[in-house]
Amino acid sequence: MADPKTIKPPRRTTIAFGENADPATIRTLPESQPSDASQASYAMGFPRRTMTPIENGGQPPQGPDMNAILYDLSRHAQWQDAGGVAHYDAAFASAIGGYPVGAILQNPLLPYLLYVNLRNANRVDPTTGTNWKSMTAPGNYWAVVSGQVSDDPDNILFRDHDGRLLAKVSGARNNLYISTSAGNDTTGDGSQEKPYFSIGKALSVIPEGGTVALWLKAAETYYLTADNTARFGGYADIDNRINIGRRLITIEIWGSSFLDQARKDFAAQNSSANPYTIAEGTAEQPSKNAFRVNIQIPSFVTEQGSLLTGSIVGNNGGNIQFNGCNFIPLQAYPAQQPTDGTVFSPTVSYQFVGCRFLNLEYFPYMMGGWGSYSTTVHFGMCQFHSATQGRFFNLDSGQIIVTTDSDISPYTVYDLLPQYQFLGSNTRRYNGSSAAYYGWGLKVIGYLEAGKGQPVYGYKGIDPDYEIQIVSSG
Repeated sequence: MADPKTIKPPRRTTIAFGENADPATIRTLPESQPSDASQASYAMGFPRRTMTPIENGGQPPQGPDMNAILYDLSRHAQWQDAGGVAHYDAAFASAIGGYPVGAILQNPLLPYLLYVNLRNANRVDPTTGTNWKSMTAPGNYWAVVSGQVSDDPDNILFRDHDGRLLAKVSGARNNLYISTSAGNDTTGDGSQEKPYFSIGKALSVIPEGGTVALWLKAAETYYLTADNTARFGGYADIDNRINIGRRLITIEIWGSSFLDQARKDFAAQNSSANPYTIAEGTAEQPSKNAFRVNIQIPSFVTEQGSLLTGSIVGNNGGNIQFNGCNFIPLQAYPAQQPTDGTVFSPTVSYQFVGCRFLNLEYFPYMMGGWGSYSTTVHFGMCQFHSATQGRFFNLDSGQIIVTTDSDISPYTVYDLLPQYQFLGSNTRRYNGSSAAYYGWGLKVIGYLEAGKGQPVYGYKGIDPDYEIQIVSSG
């Protein structure tokens, strides 16, 4: 074993091997086997003939091939010695099967912005969609690892003279409590003792761009409106939608001793599972320890004949994670009912953990279809339910990146903590058919040969991590 004290940096590669070589002594090494049986290629290396004695029909290796190999390798060494960082390359990502975990790429327009990849075989451009925030909010699985920060100490975030990243602490609160039964938006202060009544009131005390956990009282029923009422019956009520702006919101649940104990047990076992993924009871007693909250979705049809629903809206950069929620449309409409907007606006990003989507046949769809807007959504241990085929996504326009946990049967025992059973998930199965999509279609995403040949088709408007079976609409 080498003494670490004797290990020194190698000589810097200031010039590539063969940089000024006679053109007759170097050439570009091909990717695949060339017609010349003695010439090397990247795919095959030096062919067998170059390792066979000449008297047995062999041919010596070609010098230009060796120069080509050393030239390419030293060019890479030179680039790394110079501190070069690669940019995203779609063709390269496709050729290698996606970037590996730990890969670092540079933003081509903002060279001070770097991304590190957190998922193997990642082909997504890190400059598109929403970057990674947490394991439950993975976005496109590219995490920002650097960025331009001011050195002005009057700013909230700045670097001091030693290069340390410092932040001034604002007075905003990180946890606010809400209850339909005990809350009051006039006298409440957002504490457990004096909770608010509505999400809208809680959001009003959080600055734009702020981060907060909104704790809903366990097993209670809420409306998907800002004031937590059914007030959503006409255009005058549009302002009663829940607008998160650019805030980062997590919906949590409080007031359940069963869920509180599960949190403690999961933490004690260092479990990577989320406590919100557990079932509230057993197959025989499904509501034995009910803690999930019901979020009812009111709606109305305008004079022009378009459906509007209670909804989540916001701005690019906004993100909301729902934990342990049952989403329940209240009124049914025809599958082809014209719709103006969706329950979950694609102007923000979403994560759903341990959630149920009920009565999905009531609305034409729940997410997507807002012009050119793109978003990301993650489903972790979620269930989709409808009496007939329902549709969650509208693919008519925009782009939705979807990541999911694997499907699992309801009430599967958690082997690490056998006193708990999982809620179960049918996300991939429910959404695994083209019939489950409003505006289903395919689009050309490439060709078998660059710019020509047979077209390659992909899904229009959606990039899921599961396969979609195309079924006949007839």
